Amino acid sequence: RDGAMVHFKLVASKREELGSRPAGRLRRAGWIPGIVYGHGVENVPVKIKENELLRVIRATIGETAIVELDIEGEKRLCIVQEVQRHPVTGQVIHVDFMVLPEHETVEVKVPVKLVGEAKGVKRGGVLDFITHELWVKATAQNIPSHIEIDVSELDVGDVVHVRDLKPEGYEITDDPETPIVSILSKAGVEEAAEEAEAEEEGEAPAEPGE
Repeated sequence: RDGAMVHFKLVASKREELGSRPAGRLRRAGWIPGIVYGHGVENVPVKIKENELLRVIRATIGETAIVELDIEGEKRLCIVQEVQRHPVTGQVIHVDFMVLPEHETVEVKVPVKLVGEAKGVKRGGVLDFITHELWVKATAQNIPSHIEIDVSELDVGDVVHVRDLKPEGYEITDDPETPIVSILSKAGVEEAAEEAEAEEEGEAPAEPGE
């Protein structure tokens, strides 16, 4: 079962001054600069209180964050499209909000969450989580906060592909053959590691008959 859409409310103000210096002043004063954009929507530079924004980011780790953004009285349903962080401190320095049209479909990336313990792992196999996000096409009301996959019944050698999922109310647009999670045997993991090591050293063993 996939997670229901999580709703948060944020208040934003329009930014009059643009550029890196005013953005720096905003951050020092406890605000985060951002931009609101979308199809058929004029770009609006905004600022949001840092503590309010961080509350939403922390509450939606591993989720699709959908917020009702109040821009000086005008309310827009938006998705938190990108959060930019300082490369050294990790502090949030900018945020992008994409406006979700109410009755049109949009395409967004949604995180994948694994639940349960695979029986193949209990038998000594290794879980390989290959695809952590999937592209989803849906109306704003039907965007899942995450896509949940129960791995309990997976045994050694089993693979879950996109085509195995049963989305309700939305469409997954990734290639149906895309592998999401598999259970490898210990021997298979060691073999793959040895091959990777040999490739790095530039002396991958030739296959017989080549």
